[in-house]
Amino acid sequence: MTDTRPSRPQALTAACLYLGAIFAVQLVTVLVLVSDLSTAEGQKRVATQLDWFGGDGRSFGEAQTIYQVVLTVVAVLAATGVVCAIHAAKGHHPSRVILTLLSAFFLTVSVSGLLGPGFFVAMIGFLAVFFAAQLWTPVVRSWFRVLAGKAPLPSRPAKVRAPTPVPAGVQLNPQPGQQPAPPPMSQGYQPYAHPPRREPLPRPVSIAVWTTLIGSIAAMGLSAMFLLSMLVIGDYDSFMAQGGPGADMIRGREADFNAALHLVRVICAISLVLGAGGLFAATRVLVTRRSGDVVLFVMSVVTIIFTVVIALGFPFGLPWTAAAIVVLVQLRKPEARRWFVRT
Repeated sequence: MTDTRPSRPQALTAACLYLGAIFAVQLVTVLVLVSDLSTAEGQKRVATQLDWFGGDGRSFGEAQTIYQVVLTVVAVLAATGVVCAIHAAKGHHPSRVILTLLSAFFLTVSVSGLLGPGFFVAMIGFLAVFFAAQLWTPVVRSWFRVLAGKAPLPSRPAKVRAPTPVPAGVQLNPQPGQQPAPPPMSQGYQPYAHPPRREPLPRPVSIAVWTTLIGSIAAMGLSAMFLLSMLVIGDYDSFMAQGGPGADMIRGREADFNAALHLVRVICAISLVLGAGGLFAATRVLVTRRSGDVVLFVMSVVTIIFTVVIALGFPFGLPWTAAAIVVLVQLRKPEARRWFVRT
């Protein structure tokens, strides 16, 4: 029995893959915040969020309980987003609707600062909405309509070219066995040579390239933002004089502050270099075609090693670890390996 199910659009596969990863990151972030509530240091890190629920004469314990309940609800919704991303990729329409609503919800949560302030948290929310919008493109909508037994969306009508006038003496319908006479050519006429069409990227190569491109741009943007913030913070004395957020937590701990500042600078500098390398590797594949696979493979391996080391102390390296693994898996697929073979 043959399967008449239409092939899944590549845009739907990529959107569900990225949305599943985003909701998984949100789930890990919430679980980290929940575990922080059981320690004194963690409570200091979420002091701002606890203050939101401490109004109307509530005690610190009541505020902590309310915040923990809110985080539990957010964790359940994040896990629901991961499940819906899997089912939406299989053609489940209600999951696609739920996934879109959850993306809008997590954008609100990210921007509000409930999961912590910062550019990274807000960027995750905006990325979720961006990829959720890909679930409603005409190609994806048409695919879901076909699965539901409906007619696909009408395609754009093709432009009809005006008929070319036939020169005198040219036979349109020659007799059987008779070759049509070529039209007379003007003096100095040279036939136009059509340039070869640009070869499309195979699906695994396209996923690997665009994953590297988006991940590299995000890494470079975050690193540049953190380095600029380091310039604003300055040294320990300047930070304490400004009285920025968290100044009370590090008072009297100048050595720890300087060590952390130096570590962040080193991490951001390396991330900028890796981001530039990934951007170069992805651009080379897009421009040169059938080359650049070695550079892309090496950058993915180096990214995995670096982000795993970073993830041991900071969970922010996990999204790039997952993205680099996706790139490696796509590059090792037979279709990608055959495409990169130079002929």
